[in-house]
Amino acid sequence: MITINKNSVNKVALTLTERVNIPSPFFLFLLNTDGDTEDGEIRLLIDNQASEEAKERYDLFEIEENETGVKEGDATNEPIRLSEAQYTYQVLESAIATHDESLTTGRVLEVGFMRVEQGDAGADDSDSVYTGK
Repeated sequence: MITINKNSVNKVALTLTERVNIPSPFFLFLLNTDGDTEDGEIRLLIDNQASEEAKERYDLFEIEENETGVKEGDATNEPIRLSEAQYTYQVLESAIATHDESLTTGRVLEVGFMRVEQGDAGADDSDSVYTGK
């Protein structure tokens, strides 16, 4: 499960590159709320090059959540605005930069749950990421 803290830049590690069938793909994240919120679907497009930091074992993405971000519809490598709730996400691969599912390969690389919560104001938000060393 992915946890997103509100009003923060969140690092998300997923194993996607080893599952793709095309070179240099774009990743289309489809986010849908599981609860009673007014949130619509968000289609977040992330360029594969945005995760160059840790390609050997996993892809490391930054997902920024803030009050001025995109609440519904299309977003490309930009902040999004989410309600405190649980979401279902799917990640699709695409050879082109598109928010249109029908223009992707149609191949779902990962499906999972994402929880959005209010982060602790005084907490240490540093990430613990295994680097293989």
